[in-house]
Amino acid sequence: MKASIILYVLLAFLDQGSSLQCEVCDGFEQDCSGYMETCDPDQDTCGIIKSEEIFGGVKIPLNWKSCVTSNVCRNGHFSFFLEQGIRLRRSIACCTGEACRTVSVQCMSLTAPLPLPTQPSQAAHAGVSVISPALSSAGTSLWGL
Repeated sequence: MKASIILYVLLAFLDQGSSLQCEVCDGFEQDCSGYMETCDPDQDTCGIIKSEEIFGGVKIPLNWKSCVTSNVCRNGHFSFFLEQGIRLRRSIACCTGEACRTVSVQCMSLTAPLPLPTQPSQAAHAGVSVISPALSSAGTSLWGL
């Protein structure tokens, strides 16, 4: 009986020790720093997202760090054209442990404004995704966070 209680306590500590922790923050600076959060069981990696939103020529940098599911990591770089003069560029890197301290994330470069594709087939050839303003105003995250 005494041995089973000790085993239970040890297993409880091992379970806590193996839980993934990620830094959680968001901000308008080049980088953000925040607190460490224990991730939910379905969140198996840390995500660092750099974003640049352009509204009528004004660039707004945004940065997030959070627990994410690894399927988000496949998203890599995105460029969205919501309507003329409004663009979003986002890049994500995923990491765990000490690697998160040194990982560098850069938004993909758009050196010249790309024309807004008008047909889905044009969007596919341009290598961009087009999202309607109605979808983006719903308040849902493009990254599923």
